[in-house]
Amino acid sequence: MDTNNFLIIFVLLTSFYFFFKKFKILNDDISSSNHKKLVSNFKTNPVLIGGTFLITVFCIFSDYNFLSVKIPIVILFFLGLSSDKNILTNPKIRLIIQTSILLFLVYSQDLRIYDLKIDILNNLLKNYYTSLIFTVFCFAVLVNGCNFIDGLNGLLIGYVLLIFLSIIYQSQIYSLNVYDDNYIYILIYALLLLLILNIFGLVFLGDSGSYTLSAILGFYLLNIFINNQIFSPYYIAALLWYPAFENLYSLIRRIKFNQNVSSADNAHIHHFVYRYFIKMKFFNKKYINTFSSLIILMFNLPSFIVCNIFPTNTKILVSLIMCNISFYLIFYYLLFKYFKNKE
Repeated sequence: MDTNNFLIIFVLLTSFYFFFKKFKILNDDISSSNHKKLVSNFKTNPVLIGGTFLITVFCIFSDYNFLSVKIPIVILFFLGLSSDKNILTNPKIRLIIQTSILLFLVYSQDLRIYDLKIDILNNLLKNYYTSLIFTVFCFAVLVNGCNFIDGLNGLLIGYVLLIFLSIIYQSQIYSLNVYDDNYIYILIYALLLLLILNIFGLVFLGDSGSYTLSAILGFYLLNIFINNQIFSPYYIAALLWYPAFENLYSLIRRIKFNQNVSSADNAHIHHFVYRYFIKMKFFNKKYINTFSSLIILMFNLPSFIVCNIFPTNTKILVSLIMCNISFYLIFYYLLFKYFKNKE
C-alpha cells in the first residue's frame, strides 16, 4: 500500500477525532443507556466516529460500484447513526430497513449461497428465491451479531481483524480471485488505528460503525466464497461462528424466557465475562473492559488457527463449529449459574 495512503488515513482519523470531540457532534451519552453503563469504565463520553471514519475510508479507497454497493452500505451507516442519535429507536423498523438494504445488495451483485455440501440443502438452494432469502438471512444474522458483540472495547474490531488477516493468509496460499484486494490492506490499517483508540475508550463504533463494518465484511466474504470455490462453505461459517451464534442464541434465549427479542439486554456472554472479572478484582477496574475482550479473542484464536489449516475440509470445520458452540454454551451456563447464585 502507498505510504501516502497510510498518512491520509492517519490524518483522517485524528482530524475526525479532534473535530467531533471539540464540537461534541457525535459524543456518546453513556448515561442514557444501562446497557452501555455496564461495561463503561471511563468518566468522559467517547466519540462515535468509528462508523464515520470507516464509511469515509470505504467510499474513498474502495473500487466497488458506487450505486449498487457503496450507496447501500452508506444507507446502512446512516441507519445505524439514526440509532446512535436516538432518532430511529424502534428496532423492528430498523431491522426491516436493514433487511431491505441487504436484499438489494445481495440481489444487485448476485451473491447467493447455493452450495452447503449437503445434498438436501443444496436441492433447496437450487431455487433462486430460496437461495436469495437464505443468503440475506445469513447476512442479517452477521450484521446484528456483530452489533451484539460490540459491547467491549476492541472486541468487534479485534475479531474482524482476525478474519481479514485469515483471508489475507489464504490469499497468499491459494492465489485467490479477490476484487479490490488493495482496499483490504487499507482497511486493515484503518482498523488497527481505530482499535488503538477503541481500546482506550476514546472512540466507539456505535451501531453506525458495527453496521458499516459488518456489511463490508459480509459483502467481502460472500465475494470470496462465490468467486473462489476452493474453500468449504464452512470455512466462512467457522470464521463467523461467534457473532452469528451470539445473535441466534440471544434470540433463542429471549424467546425461552419470554423476553422482548428486540430490546437490548446485558446477558450476552461478554457481559458475563466482564462482570466476572469485576467480581474477581484482579486489577484496576478501568482495564477489565479491554482485558475481557482479550480473553474472548484468545478463546477464539485456536479456532482461527484450525480453520486456516483446514479451509477445505468440511468435516473438520463442521466439528470445529460444533466444538465452539459447545464450549460457548458450557461457559455461558457456568457464568449464568455463578451470577444467579450471587443474587
